[in-house]
Amino acid sequence: MSNRSDMPSAADHDTPDLRPAEWLTGNMAHLWEEALGSENLARRLRVAGVDAHGYLHVTCSQAAYRTHLRLLAQYVVARLNELVPTVRVTGIRTHMRPVAILVATVDANTDHQVLDGVLLETCHDAVQVWGPEHPAILRHTAQTPADQFVADWAAQHTATTAGTSAPVHAVAELADHGRHGAKATEIRDLRLVTIDRPDMCLAICAKNHPIPSLAQLAIRVGLPARQVWS
Repeated sequence: MSNRSDMPSAADHDTPDLRPAEWLTGNMAHLWEEALGSENLARRLRVAGVDAHGYLHVTCSQAAYRTHLRLLAQYVVARLNELVPTVRVTGIRTHMRPVAILVATVDANTDHQVLDGVLLETCHDAVQVWGPEHPAILRHTAQTPADQFVADWAAQHTATTAGTSAPVHAVAELADHGRHGAKATEIRDLRLVTIDRPDMCLAICAKNHPIPSLAQLAIRVGLPARQVWS
């Protein structure tokens, strides 16, 4: 049996504060597959955690799997409570897994009108590829004015499109200099492209400047990348 997930581990920003469902991880991960009755389904439904009311929150890779889980929810809850009697699951809450977009920028003057158009087009393309029900996460390093524009744009876009489209969140991925010292940026960048493994990289470039080093790393590891000059 396998406990591998085909989904990225990007955080689901539409879930409340959750505590880890440790009884469904590690050596116990096979219980999730057993409760679902399908290894294939288990690989496409990632357990995000449990909320304060005992609801198990699950991130779904596709809308079809979300519908399937909703139909099975009553059975799965009963099976989990049978398999792990010390943990009482109240019910299941489902969420669509977010599309993770790594945004790499350069520390140079950028045209905000160009950035606005690029971000809107990128999110539109994500909807076309992954579906309108998936939220998007714009991961940036909070190092340049363009990064700040990305954060502001995501908040404004989500506010103006609330109720008509899935939200877009911006997440600042900071280097931990206190822990990693001089190698903090390198370690952060490697984690972003190899462990967190976003769905794509958006490189915001500027004339007479090299492609952002983070984007170069993403390209080297084989991430789909889009380069735009501002």
